[in-house]
Amino acid sequence: MSVLPDGCRDLIAISSQGGPVNFVCTGLDASPRHVVCEGETRFVGIRLAPGVSFPWERAESSVKYSDQPLLDAAARLDHEAEPADMQQCLLDVMEYAQLPPQWLADCLQELNEGRSISHPRSERSIRRGVLDLTGASPRFWKGLGRERRAGLAIVQSDLPLADIALAHGYADQAHLCRDVRRWLGVTPARLRQQPEAEWIGLASPDAFSIIANRQE
Repeated sequence: MSVLPDGCRDLIAISSQGGPVNFVCTGLDASPRHVVCEGETRFVGIRLAPGVSFPWERAESSVKYSDQPLLDAAARLDHEAEPADMQQCLLDVMEYAQLPPQWLADCLQELNEGRSISHPRSERSIRRGVLDLTGASPRFWKGLGRERRAGLAIVQSDLPLADIALAHGYADQAHLCRDVRRWLGVTPARLRQQPEAEWIGLASPDAFSIIANRQE
C-alpha cells in the first residue's frame, strides 16, 4: 500500500497479532510511503497539524522528516491491548504537544493557494520560522499544495497535460511530469490509468484542509 504525501505527520499505534504494540510519530513525506504489514494488523492514529511540536523535537527541527519511535508509550501496553487503550496512550502523548502559532497557518494557506505571503514579518524571518516549526521550507509547502491540486486535475479530467501545467503554474508539461513523478511516484499517464486509487489519496484530508478547518 502506498500513502501519498499530504503534509501531515501522525501519531500511530501499531498492533500486529501476537506482537507488541509499537508507537511512532511519523515524519514528513516528500514521496510516497510504501507500507507493508501482516494480516490482523491494527492501526490507531492521530493526525497532527503542521507545526505541532513535541519536547524531543525542539532542539532540531529536521527530525520531523524522520519516523520517531515512542518507546515510553509502548512500554505501557501489553500484547493484548485494545484499540481504546492504544488511543488513550496517544492522547497522553498529545498532552506534551505544543500547538503552532496562528501566523503559521495563515502562511501555509497562502502558500497552498499560490499567493504571496502577506504577513508583516520579513521574508527571511518567515522562511526561518516555517522551517523551524514544521521541519520543511516554504518551498516544500508550496510545491506540495501545487502537486496535490495538479494531481487531482490529472485524474479528474481529460485535459491535455500542457493545459494542466499552465493552469497550476508549471513552466511546461515536462516540469509537471517531473514533479508528479517525484511527489507521487508515478507518471501522469500512470496516474490516469489508476484514477480511483490515486483520487482517494489526493482528495483525502491533508495538512491544508486541517488548517482550514481549524480556522473556521
